Amino acid sequence: MRKWLSILFLLLLIIAGCSWTGSAGEKGLDSAAGGDSTEEQEESIKLDVDGTTYIIEQDNFPILWQFIHSSGNTEAAIEGLHYQEVTEDRYLIDFACREDVCSHLLISFEDEVSYLLSDLSERESIELSPEGGYAAFLFSRDVNGEKKHQMTVVDMASLNPMELETADEHLLPRPDQYQYAIDSVTFMEETLIQMKSESIPEEPGRESVTSLWKYGKE
Repeated sequence: MRKWLSILFLLLLIIAGCSWTGSAGEKGLDSAAGGDSTEEQEESIKLDVDGTTYIIEQDNFPILWQFIHSSGNTEAAIEGLHYQEVTEDRYLIDFACREDVCSHLLISFEDEVSYLLSDLSERESIELSPEGGYAAFLFSRDVNGEKKHQMTVVDMASLNPMELETADEHLLPRPDQYQYAIDSVTFMEETLIQMKSESIPEEPGRESVTSLWKYGKE
């Protein structure tokens, strides 16, 4: 009789042990599932722009995603973004700003493409071509105490920067490296842009020069 009681007691211990292990295993799975959910939430960011909510993920917008996640304060980083719609679903976003100096990202939320136009610079102006297919972005930066400019012409369909070639006798350096001051930019037609800038190299008696630049498909 004692033998049977001992066997019964051992069986009860085994059953209780299995039940406890099963409960602990389920709790562990629940915790792991909760951790995955948190990671998924951290992987994506919601941005509300002009009444529409967009999802920002590392795969589709890596520069913006990395800036927000590395800021240390996601909410403040999002609130610090400045948007300007250039054409339909084409926005210029100023971020990482220190007073007027920012980084500038051109972005299409619908097409999930973006292009970093400029870093550590001040946005000066945006000019659209007559057909609206191209835009000229002008940024400035302090270089040795003097304001110098960068001009970039972008195909607004693809968000690709266009190669600029001189279209007159002026042998100016290309206007995309903050080498001289640019006063104004004007589209003359869909493949020609006029730029008024300081003369480089400097010419006696001439403070500015008006030059023409061609642009087109890469």
